[in-house]
Order: sequence, then C-alpha cells, then structure tokens
Amino acid sequence: MRKSGPILLIMTLTLFADILGFLGLLPLAVLGRRQADTPDARYWGMVVIAVLLSLLAATSQMEGGNWQAGLATAVWWSVATTLILFAVMSAYVDQLWRLVWPLGLYLIPISLLAVVFGSRVQPAPITDLSPWFWVHVGVSLLTYGLVTLAAIAATGFVLQERALKHRRPTAATRALPALRDCERLLVRLLSSSAAVLTVGMISGFGLRAGAGKAIFTLDHKTLFSIGTLVVIVALLVAHQISGLRGKHAVRLVLSAYLLLTIAYLGVKFVTGMLLP
Repeated sequence: MRKSGPILLIMTLTLFADILGFLGLLPLAVLGRRQADTPDARYWGMVVIAVLLSLLAATSQMEGGNWQAGLATAVWWSVATTLILFAVMSAYVDQLWRLVWPLGLYLIPISLLAVVFGSRVQPAPITDLSPWFWVHVGVSLLTYGLVTLAAIAATGFVLQERALKHRRPTAATRALPALRDCERLLVRLLSSSAAVLTVGMISGFGLRAGAGKAIFTLDHKTLFSIGTLVVIVALLVAHQISGLRGKHAVRLVLSAYLLLTIAYLGVKFVTGMLLP
C-alpha cells in the first residue's frame, strides 16, 4: 500500500529528527574522553546539544500530541530523560559529569534502535490521556533514567578497577571519577531510583484503577518492576548494614538495570518489532 504525501512527509521528518538525535550523541562518547578538571564550556555545549536534539527526536514521535506506544517513542524519551537528568545533576552532584563518555557510548547503540526501527508502522496512538497516565509515564521515565545513570556509574567503577588492577590507565579511564566517587554516585542514584520507582508503581496502580481494571495483576511488566525494586532495596540495605560494595554491588546494579530494561524497552521491542 502506497503511503499518502502527508504521511510520507511526516515519516521523512521523523527519520531526519532521529538521525539528528543520533548524531548529537557522538560528541559525548568522543570528546568526553578528554581529561579536564572541571566541566567547561565545551562540555556544557555538547551536553546541551545532545539534550536538545534528543528532545527533537522524542517530540517528533508524537502524532497530533498523542502518545505513541512504539519502540522508537520509548527509546527517544528514555534517552532524552536520561540526558536531562544527567545535565541537571552534573551541575549539583560532584564528579557525575565525568561519566559523560560511557553514558554517550551506551546511548549511541540504544538510539540507533530508534533510527532503524522507527520507520516501521507504529502501534495505534494512545488518545485517552488522563492525568494519571502522564504521571505514570513521567515517573517511569525518571526511574529508568536514574537506574541508567546508576548502571553507568557501575560501569565506570568496573573500568577504573580494571585499569588500576592491570596498572594500565588510559586517557579514557583518567577522565572517569575515582573508584570511591563511582561507588558514592552509585548509592546516591540507587536511593533516588528506589523512591521514584515506588511512586511509579503506585501511579501504575492508579492508572489501572482509573481505567476500571484490576489494580494489581501479575503481568510481565509488574513482575520485572517488582524484581527491580527488590534488587535495589536489597543492595541499599546490604550496603548500609554489611558494607556491600565493589564487584558484588556492581553485579546487583547491572541485574536491576537488566530487569528494568526488559520491563520497559524489551517488552516494546518484542511486541512492536517481533510480534507486529
């Protein structure tokens, strides 16, 4: 079936916005490896550009102000939210800005999914947008963004530890926070993630209640979200009581991130790409 002119134009503009969003992430991974003492004008310039271009790509997925339930929408709003959180927190949280290059390196292949699969037919847009819906979406994005940053801090810990163990530091690892700073950032981000994830689950129950559905159902998304919360809380408690840290803490953080990714992006990939 041939696509009409307006639809083809919208798809072309969306693809153009996707490509711009992807290109905006490249400087983070490349230029962010340059060692510096403080976040300078070059740093803020590339971060702001990445935020704006990712927002452009995210908003281009909206059709008439309606929320698209497809993979590309989920990816771009996740990327944009993560970058916004990172930019805001970089101004207030010491040493967080040094994680810019592993964050960029991670977001590049994620955004590439949206570029490649964004041209596919999207599911029908969600038009019944109640206040509970927006609260739930906003909190879900905040949760995913915070846990993403925690996973990046865990990755920074692994890279620093490996460089110190083999006594082969590179320019890239020297640009990262120190081991103790990575661990401090990890705990701080996880604490925020646990609080926001709890609110997100409550808002999800409210959204279901508002739609006249059962408040609690053991579907895949609920199970993965509960599993993520359990892992995060267990890690924080263990860290507080027994001083759990290092590789064991990193494994738990990455496990929590994997669960949340399966719940949020993985399900959309399967339902939207593999089971159209």
